[in-house]
Amino acid sequence: MLHLCRLMVDPDCFRQGIASALLDFVIKQEPSISEIVVTTGSGNAPAIRFYKHHGFRAIERIETPERIELTKLVKRSR
Repeated sequence: MLHLCRLMVDPDCFRQGIASALLDFVIKQEPSISEIVVTTGSGNAPAIRFYKHHGFRAIERIETPERIELTKLVKRSR
């Protein structure tokens, strides 16, 4: 299992395919990994759309002690 902790692109560079290229690069580094897990803010609709577009599905909502709501998404390759 791979936990992808942060995937960030400078806002000035949004919509240029950089995030997709980064995600593809990470996935290709470990082709034997059967599951990738990411979390993002539940209110971050663009990030959730991005991950869903790349085959992730939401599996859980988590609230941190600071009362921040996160969505956990997973992509299984096998």
